[in-house]
Amino acid sequence: MEHLTRRDARYYYRRRVPTALVDVLGGKTEITRALGTSDPAEARLRARKVDVEVDEMFALARRSLSQPQPATQPTINAPATRPSAEDEEYFRQRDEYEEQQHIATRELLHEQEASWLEIEARQARQERRLERRQEFLNDTMTKILSRVIGAAPARFPQATPLNDSPVVAGYARTATAPGKTLVDALATWQRRRNPTLASVNMMERVIELARRSGMPLSLTAITKQHVTTFLDSLNEHSRSTQRSYLSLLKALFSACVSDDLLASNPATAVKLDATKQRSVKARVPFSVDDLNAILPTLRKNDVKPSRYWLPLVSIFTGMRMMEIGQLRANDIKTEHYTDATGKRHSVEVIYATDEGDEQALKSQSSKRRIPVHPELVTLGFVEYARSLSNDARLFPELKMNKLGRITAQYSHAFSKHLRNVCKITDPRKTFHSFRHGFKNALREGGVVEDVSDALTGHSTGSVARSYGDDYWPLRPLAEAIERVRYHGLQLPN
Repeated sequence: MEHLTRRDARYYYRRRVPTALVDVLGGKTEITRALGTSDPAEARLRARKVDVEVDEMFALARRSLSQPQPATQPTINAPATRPSAEDEEYFRQRDEYEEQQHIATRELLHEQEASWLEIEARQARQERRLERRQEFLNDTMTKILSRVIGAAPARFPQATPLNDSPVVAGYARTATAPGKTLVDALATWQRRRNPTLASVNMMERVIELARRSGMPLSLTAITKQHVTTFLDSLNEHSRSTQRSYLSLLKALFSACVSDDLLASNPATAVKLDATKQRSVKARVPFSVDDLNAILPTLRKNDVKPSRYWLPLVSIFTGMRMMEIGQLRANDIKTEHYTDATGKRHSVEVIYATDEGDEQALKSQSSKRRIPVHPELVTLGFVEYARSLSNDARLFPELKMNKLGRITAQYSHAFSKHLRNVCKITDPRKTFHSFRHGFKNALREGGVVEDVSDALTGHSTGSVARSYGDDYWPLRPLAEAIERVRYHGLQLPN
């Protein structure tokens, strides 16, 4: 691919700055960006994203050149034609930042025998250093752009910052520029819908994928065929993900129609093709051999209890990572049911709920109760929960990030641990594979699908599911949990 180079087994994006734009861009003759990967396929994908960003930057610079320069301002170009010491420092720091990214990533990925704790600690230190350097780069580039734009109003149209998106950060748009783009569409949608930060990030992801599929940047050039091609490019994603992405794209264009940026919505008539299925499953369950590679690496006396309990709880309940990470001590309760012979039983139950502070669920059907598997009781999970105060979080070391995700850092650390320590490298196998394995265990145990769905929080869409109590009857759930077996599984001592 053009603009893609390789150095020391790592890929970089390099693109020459057009001669006419060198002065406008502070004397920089080449755009260089570390792509942070040694995988050629991933490098091509990341390079396409950078291409979009650079195209936007060049377009802004060309628009500035198209404006006539007044004869009364002979020194107007001075800030742009001579790189200042501040400019030079920016580019020096940026190059150093990219090189540190490269070195840090290489060290982490090639650490074969590092423990989970070492990986996580090193990652946290490196991220703090890179964040501080990135803040400097962002501040400096803002000053450069502000100085150039502020000094040359006749050459630069009045610009306003759009948002902190990684796709459009550092660039500006003009209200009077001919031809609106997807960048304008994103800003319009944000202004009209006032979405959450998580929704904005998701929309940016959709726009990025749409551009990769060949969708034009110009809004008026986008047709129904472009939307269809985008949908076809999502073949490896689940049907629900495809549906969500299409809905977001429709909402984006709908906001543009409402704001007169588009005459009609090119995505309105596009629908999912029911005959098309994914050629490869996005996620697969762990095999018993995989589980036996993971479990010996868990330590019950770990300073972070989440590293021990989250995998075990997911294996025997099928709960999602976030659902487990946000649990509180009072979400584990003792309840009773009567079996078919009239005998009364007590069972420990985990409640997946969104009723507490910092608790959320994927959907309404995710609100449920799951009996604690006997193996979890034996391992001491209930005892651990009882040792905490009533409303204490089970895993207080997990901190919510800016998107409201309480297990974001854990997810990243677990992925590193899985690949580097457990040596499970199949990209289809992630923490979510525990949930897939639990679903398989229910099927092998002969558990009927509606009870299985009640345990895992899946919705069938059946109207009948809305009748009855808020929670599924306890007896069939408890009897189903008893049927979950992983033959050959070696549990921690």
